[in-house]
Amino acid sequence: MSTTDRQDARDLAAGGGTTGVTLVVRGARLTTPEGLSGPVDLLVAGDVIDHVVPAGSVPVPAGAHVIEAAGRIAFPGFVDSHVHGEAAVLDPDVQLAMLRQGVTSIVVGQDGVSYAPSARQPVADGTHDAHTWATGYFSAINGEHPTFRGGSVADLLATYEGTTPLNVAYLVPHGTLRYDVLGGATRPASPEETGRMVALLREALDDGACGMSTGLEYAPASNATDDELVALTRVLAEHDLPHVSHMRGYEDKAGTAMAELVRVARASGVATHVSHYHGPADELIGYVEDAHAAGLDVTFDSYPYLRGCSILSMVSLPTWLPVADPDATVAMLQDPDVVARLRAEHFPGLADLWERVTMAAVPGELQWSEGMALLDVADRLGLDPVETTLRILVSTHLRAGCVFAQPPTNSPGSVRALLRHPAQMGGSDAIYQGRAPAPARLGGVRALPRRARARARRLDVARRRTAPVDGRRRALRVRRPRGPAAGRTRRRRAARPRDRAGRRDVRGPAPSRDRDRRRARRGRARARGRAAHRCHPRAGAAPDRPGGARMTATAREAASAAHPGRQALPDASAPAADAARNSSQSLRRALTILDALRHDAARGLSLVELADVLGAHKSTVSRLLAPLVEVHLVRRTPGGRFVLGAGTLRLGQAYLEGLDLRTVAEPHLADLMRASGATCHLVVRDGLDVVYIDKKENTAVVRMASRIGRRMPLYCTGVGKAILAASDVDLLESVLDHPLPAVTARTLTDPDALRAELRTVAQRGYAIDDRENEAEVRCVAAAVVDHTETAIGALSVSALASHMPPARVRELGPLVVQAARAVSAGMGSVRCGYEPTGRNA
Repeated sequence: MSTTDRQDARDLAAGGGTTGVTLVVRGARLTTPEGLSGPVDLLVAGDVIDHVVPAGSVPVPAGAHVIEAAGRIAFPGFVDSHVHGEAAVLDPDVQLAMLRQGVTSIVVGQDGVSYAPSARQPVADGTHDAHTWATGYFSAINGEHPTFRGGSVADLLATYEGTTPLNVAYLVPHGTLRYDVLGGATRPASPEETGRMVALLREALDDGACGMSTGLEYAPASNATDDELVALTRVLAEHDLPHVSHMRGYEDKAGTAMAELVRVARASGVATHVSHYHGPADELIGYVEDAHAAGLDVTFDSYPYLRGCSILSMVSLPTWLPVADPDATVAMLQDPDVVARLRAEHFPGLADLWERVTMAAVPGELQWSEGMALLDVADRLGLDPVETTLRILVSTHLRAGCVFAQPPTNSPGSVRALLRHPAQMGGSDAIYQGRAPAPARLGGVRALPRRARARARRLDVARRRTAPVDGRRRALRVRRPRGPAAGRTRRRRAARPRDRAGRRDVRGPAPSRDRDRRRARRGRARARGRAAHRCHPRAGAAPDRPGGARMTATAREAASAAHPGRQALPDASAPAADAARNSSQSLRRALTILDALRHDAARGLSLVELADVLGAHKSTVSRLLAPLVEVHLVRRTPGGRFVLGAGTLRLGQAYLEGLDLRTVAEPHLADLMRASGATCHLVVRDGLDVVYIDKKENTAVVRMASRIGRRMPLYCTGVGKAILAASDVDLLESVLDHPLPAVTARTLTDPDALRAELRTVAQRGYAIDDRENEAEVRCVAAAVVDHTETAIGALSVSALASHMPPARVRELGPLVVQAARAVSAGMGSVRCGYEPTGRNA
């Protein structure tokens, strides 16, 4: 407590300057850059802190309410920088949950989808009705606003005036702007359409919005180009407001996604904030610090959990489906051909996802599945995970939400490292829809763990991460409407506090000189051309645990309840484990370099081109290249480009020498037998014949007469036709040089008919033997290729024709293709089997 403050206290006591004080917070301690202050009394007049004086130095004014805060720490109200609370903030239970965590201000309009700006009345034919679309598309995330039915940002903000004790700041949702102009179109915007979006954005900012959010993994924003994003973010830069982005990808896709945001920021000059940043920390922090080194203003928010929450359609469906048009997408998901394509091309890549998904919000007939793991739902329905996912999406009209565990590329150590970084801001990503949403809605403020108690200086850092005092994101400053909106009712939103005549706002900042010192340090760091505020792990930090640090005393009193218990952040990994994880991330990036050089084997890539591939700084790429060059996996040419080195040839030869088709295929053949319930075969080509080398038989059905070692012609078997369709034309001509005798009445004996059939196989991706080799047996087959992309064999599923009608054949085809591609990958194929050129099932 300074001498001036003590003199102020004596003057107050002597002169009766406490008139108007209605609340005294007595005996609290404050956080400062130097640590905790001594006990003080906070004298509150109305909604501002009138004075801060030494504890007990001023008598309590008559009639003032007293909060005993001895042994507690008083903070400014926290700001949750990422909340899906546009509707939920009007719910008294949600308000209480936020206040009990010390949150007094929230930022909504996240991930590019929300209610405004939109037409005030629904469009008659439903075309471009942005409010109805956004409410439906994000119903499992934002829910439905109880009173707002469309209108401007000013209209939406007015709904929070006098209806909630929390301050609400709103980001203009880019996806809503895009839908208002283009509807659900899956194409780039024209210059004229981009101009209309720019005009809508300017109007929304004049109405009091505090920036713009993009959701680049969500429709329709996933179709946005750099040109569109640059045009919009230039408007933000003019207003000195941020671009807040749900990137185009996270975890192993974060490098490419960050590179896109960096390109946009460089072109427009906008300050960029990344939403719910998660993944391998060493890589993610590197991307941020590379941006800082380039002079860009980049921050991020992250939450202390290893689980996320989103809509099921986003995590499970490909971008080629028009998910911004639920009616069209639901119709397509009931089309057998579309489902077959999804099974063959998309769902195999999600094999590791299903076990990580828990249903959070499932309206309608399957609401009983809320809170259940997706695999448990599948068991109850008697379906596989793919069929279960499609059933949920169709029955809910794409309105299902889910919680998902993040992949192994994330870790407790990464979570802690991101929370420690100076560019991090607190954001819960809280979602309140459904009966089993993510835990962040009740435990998102965990950036103030108990470990901070033992290191008092950290409390000031934590306070600045979750309170408006930091000022790093100007989104939280006071925004007054301009133009036509200037005369409208004042709206409640998160405000950047300010000193005024010695009076400090209840949510007031730390002394401005502290903020100025931070800004000066950043400026000096950037001027030296290095990343500002590099993250240094602090030795001896205790493991993160539930937020035991004190919340705002007034918020606690208002909540009238103890701080709710929360599950602890996962225990800290041992230093050796963290080091091993960091090494594995570097290894992954080095392997990405090798893969990039494989694609440009003849020309090679420059250092700049490799940096662009990784989304990393050139110095980072140089560090990764050095050991690769040393062991001859990479070679630098005289022209300064990088190509694969002789060491890769030695590795490849050793791998090929150890390959055995039957060993590689055995587990996939067994899986295919279980999935199909039929007999499965593996064959190899030997001249103009196929030879059966393995067989997996389902003994619960009629047994096939096939045997290992059996030899059959290529032209009359499903496996043979699959191999012919995937081979050079010379092999087919060799077959046609010989007679094609009929084996059954359905055998193709005409050369032109066989050529036409093979064209169909190439288009469809799999071959069908429709009783051509055995009179009562149908077979579905797909080719296996090796590292030279040569068809060396095939997999098949066979059954009696009575047990395998044409509809079942269409279902089995994608399963066989999936298995054949997996075996091809094991044999060194890059394409993992020949690519079908069309669909003709």
